[in-house]
Parts: sequence; C-alpha cells; structure tokens
Amino acid sequence: MRSLAALLDSNDVPLPSQRTLVEEILRDKRAELAASGDAISQLESTLSALQAKHAELASEISQYDSILSPVRQLPPEIVGEIFLYFTPVMHHDSELGKRERVNLPWKLGHICRLWRVVSFSLGQLWSVIDLGAPCPVEDARTPRLFDPDGEKYFTRSISRDCAEGYETAAALEYFDRCLHRSSGRPLSLRLWTHDFAAIPLLEGFLKCSARWAQLVLVDPKRNSLDRLSRSAGQLNELRKLAISFTNFGPMFFFQNWHCVPNLTDLTLTRVSLPRESAFYVPWSRLIRYCELDCIWEPDWPQGTGRLASYRQLTHLCFFWLKSDTLGVMEPVLLPNLRAASFDFGGSYHPPFAGIQSFEMPMLELFSFRHPNARELSDCVPASSPRLKVLRAQIRYLDRDRSSDLDIMNMFPDLIELALDIPNLISNADILRLIPFHDELPLNPKLQIIRLTNRSFDHDRCHWKTLVHLLQARFLPAMGGISPLHTFEFSTTDLSNDKNVTTGLKALAVENGWNIIVRNRMPFAPWDVPSF
Repeated sequence: MRSLAALLDSNDVPLPSQRTLVEEILRDKRAELAASGDAISQLESTLSALQAKHAELASEISQYDSILSPVRQLPPEIVGEIFLYFTPVMHHDSELGKRERVNLPWKLGHICRLWRVVSFSLGQLWSVIDLGAPCPVEDARTPRLFDPDGEKYFTRSISRDCAEGYETAAALEYFDRCLHRSSGRPLSLRLWTHDFAAIPLLEGFLKCSARWAQLVLVDPKRNSLDRLSRSAGQLNELRKLAISFTNFGPMFFFQNWHCVPNLTDLTLTRVSLPRESAFYVPWSRLIRYCELDCIWEPDWPQGTGRLASYRQLTHLCFFWLKSDTLGVMEPVLLPNLRAASFDFGGSYHPPFAGIQSFEMPMLELFSFRHPNARELSDCVPASSPRLKVLRAQIRYLDRDRSSDLDIMNMFPDLIELALDIPNLISNADILRLIPFHDELPLNPKLQIIRLTNRSFDHDRCHWKTLVHLLQARFLPAMGGISPLHTFEFSTTDLSNDKNVTTGLKALAVENGWNIIVRNRMPFAPWDVPSF
C-alpha cells in the first residue's frame, strides 16, 4: 500500500505487481459502489412511497376536518347575512360611464350546494342589473362576447351582424337571470345603449319597470328616450335617474316627465342643456342633483336659463356641480341644501363671485376645488353659519389678496377641515387653533384635520408649534374642546419634508394618536359623494 501511495502522488509507471493490486482494489470498490447505489435507490423508493402516503393522509385529514369546520355550523340565515356584505352597488356619479360592469357575486354560488342556494335566494345580491358597455368586437371573424353568467368571455367565428345578435341575446339572458333571482326587490339598472341593442334591451327592462328604483342610461339614443317617455304610469317607483354621455350629447329629454312622478335624484353628465329643459325637468321635486361637465346653451341672456332652473331647486338637499366656471350670477336661494360640492378643476379662470351668489343657510357640508383663486373668501359660501365640514383644494392662491385663515371665523362649528391650498397656513394660524390660558381656540369642535405639506408657509411655520397643536387637540386639557379624532398630513412626490413625516409617524406610535401620513392627497375623497 505504501508503493500505491507513492504512485498516487506521482506519475511513475506502476510495476506488474502494483497493477494487479490496483485492479483488485477497483473491483472491490466498484462492487461496494454498486451496493450503495442499490441501497440509495431502495431508500428513495421507500421515501417516495412515504411521501405519497403522507400527502394522501394529509388530504384525507383535510377532508375529514372540513366536516368539523365551524363554517358548516353556520345556519343559512347567518351565511346569508355574510353574503349581503357582497351586495353590489351602482357606480359613483362620476363613474357612471365606466366601461367596467358592476360585479355581481356569482362566485358565491360556486363553493357548494348550500352556498348556491343561499346566494340565489338573496334578491338583494342580484338587484343591480348592469349590462355595461357592449363588449368590443376586435375582429369581424372572432368577436368577444360576454358570458351570461357574467364571469367569462367567449369567442366565436361569426360575422359582425351575428355577433351583435348573439350579444343582444346574451344580454337578455343575463338580464332575465338577474331579474328572476332579484325576487321582486327594487332594481338598479344601467344600460349602455347601442344601435342594435337599445330598443330590444329597453323593452326587456320595461317588463319590470314597476320595480325600477334607479336607472342609468349611458349614451342614450333618441328612440330609447322617446320609448321611455311613453311609459306613463309604469315608472312610479323610479327615484334616481342618471344620463351620461361619453362625449357631449344633446338633451333630447323626456317629453313627458309625468312618467316619473316620484323622481327625486337626477344626475346629468356631459349633457348639452337647452333652455327648454328649464320647463321639462321637475327641478322643484329634486332632493339630489348632480351636474357634471354639462353645457347650458347661451340662448338666454346672462345665463338666466340656468338661474331659472337653479331657483326651482327649493327642496334640494345635495348639490354637486362640476363645471368650468359659474361666472357672475344673480343670487340663488337654496333654502334646504345640506351638502354641496363645487368642482372647477378643469377651469383656468377665477370663480369670480359664483359661489357667493348661492345663499345656502342650512348648509352643513361643503367641498370646493379650483386651479386658481384671487381670494379664499371667493371660494366659500357667504351665508352658511351651520357649516360643519369644509374641504377646499386650490392649485394657486393670490397671497397678496388672501385673508389667511380669518375665513374660518365664519364657521365656528366646523368638525372637519381639509385644506390643500399653497402657502396658506402660518405659525400664527396654528397658534389660533391652540387654547391660550382660559380662552377657547378657533374652531373648538374640530375632530378631523386634513392638510397637505404645501398648505404650510414653510418660512413661517415651526415644528414645535405643530406638535403643540396635536397635543392640545388630541388631549384637550380644558372643557369645550372636542378631542381630535384624525390628523392627516399628505405630501407630494417631490416633497423634502421627510423630517416632518418621520416625526408625525413617531408621535402616532408613541401616543397612540390617529395620525395618517401619506403621499398625494387626491381630491376625489374630498368630494361629498352622499348625504
């Protein structure tokens, strides 16, 4: 073996006796290697069998465990109450023209037979019938059509005319299924009208018109509205009507408003309003009115047609106006208005005295948005002493003419303040929100404050003053001050206020205060979506 060790460490030629010895060693080693390989194969086979057995046992245990699952113990009534949390709702007023359909909870019925029975028995889950936008025909030979079950798309090699026919038939089948499962409940309907499908689908809808509670028409055709306006006596339960155009459309409106005698909620989106609408629309009955990106034809001098319509809104409680500008208007009294949102986000002209022209003595919630303003006072109501929520977003404010936060003295009962206005808040303004000795601070009932970093005049604001404000408001030491519930601070992507955001997060953790720090506060949550 010593000679072999020498050979292993060199390139010398082995002697015949050494060669014979190496050959014997190799035979023994190869036999040993084969034996160990056989042992490994046997062990791997055993391991594979054990793993398969383990997976089988785990599957069986899971199946038997499911028999004892607590969800099986829930009575159908409780399962139904849980399912009701999946009740769909119609799109928000600003999204009525979205091409996505409202999602119905079809998958609830795919879990088991009991869930299918329960879900199909809850009419509330199926009372939103949304045919949405027609499915796009990408190719005349292979159009995409929607499945009546509302979950999948299927493709067929048929002509475009046949595709339209299949699409109409599928939509009617979808409608009939939802109508059957809604079990007589009031219906919310959205119909995206189409040349080939408008009348057939509308006729199908009219079969259950006595149950209509909400109707949304997207890009309606004249023949559809004419057919609808002849449905006198069939739409007594209709409370909400929304008409939305993808692009601006003419207001060939109902010629017979008696067909909707109980209408109280009207939404118009990108509608061109003629002066005759002042006579046809039942303004005095409306409780909620949303006018989004509409155009009033200037065929009456100084906008008197618009004024005449607004002055009839004597019972209005909610008003949402999205427009370029109001311009100069004569006074308009809205005696019962509770919530209002004015959005001039697409305008590049000051709002003038438009908002000041509205007299809203009962107003409690107010939201405003505009790219630029000459004075903050132009952007808030002049006669709303009961205001509780004030939300304002202005891209540019003329600092030389603004009055800082003196405007808040007009609304002593504010419980929520949300501001996104550049360089508005100074150190002195923050101090006015902090109690001094025995004097109550400004707006002592504030419970929610939402501010953006650009709202602060950074040259005149101190971090210590902001901390003092949070301490005094989250933990008020004197009576008459409502504890602060939420403080929200938003920054832009280009903000360099990392020290401020880090400090606010630390205060939230250390004290348990509800301080929310996030990037980019969008305007959408500041709107007043409902009242």
